[in-house]
Amino acid sequence: MTDVPESNRLLLPVTERIRDEIFRADRAWAVWKMTADFAQQINADNFGDLFGSLQGALLDQFTLSLTKLYEAPNSRYPILSIRTALEQLDQLASVLEIQDRPRLLRWVRSATPAGQDLGVLGDSELTRMLASSLRMSLPSLDQAESCEISRALEAHRTRRDKSVAHPEAVSAEQLPKTTWKASLSALATAKHVLNALGWSYLRIAYADDKGDYFLASDAERAAYALRRLLRRAGIAPNRQSPAA
Repeated sequence: MTDVPESNRLLLPVTERIRDEIFRADRAWAVWKMTADFAQQINADNFGDLFGSLQGALLDQFTLSLTKLYEAPNSRYPILSIRTALEQLDQLASVLEIQDRPRLLRWVRSATPAGQDLGVLGDSELTRMLASSLRMSLPSLDQAESCEISRALEAHRTRRDKSVAHPEAVSAEQLPKTTWKASLSALATAKHVLNALGWSYLRIAYADDKGDYFLASDAERAAYALRRLLRRAGIAPNRQSPAA
């Protein structure tokens, strides 16, 4: 990163934390899904209690990582989250130097009224516009009634507060429900924000132009290792796979 301006490196602590939490969430989901794919045989071989406890721990990890990604900044202690990163864009707009202007313009145009000429704007104006457009894409507890991924975030935050971090007299049936599809959509939004920050200011590509996230395969390694273990135990079919 020797060619990245020193001012832009101020974004590194928060972007690296976002990257790490996305990795933990991706890994938890990948291993959870692998256990679910072979649940019938796992239960038939009397390993249900073992893998059921593993799935619970994986869901806890996913919940913690997803909620950390969207935590609101707090004046009492530092929080490194997506919302913190967008606040930093606003605060550092006058000193940040855009590294990939064409891509940044594409992201900003998606949330800009047609006809506005963005090409004449300087880096500081475009940085503030990027922060605004990315902020509008985030799930929010205020939108939980009308937005599926916002409801997913609310469900995970409630689960974190009432079950994972501070267990209370609340049964699993009383917790709000969500789906993996909605939860993974909330995670995909976090990946989009990280990719926009990486391309625009740090010369780091986290995804390609189609949105395929480069670090997803790294997060899946633990799941592939589990599949190999299940095969050796005779639980999973012993067949070759390019991903194994």
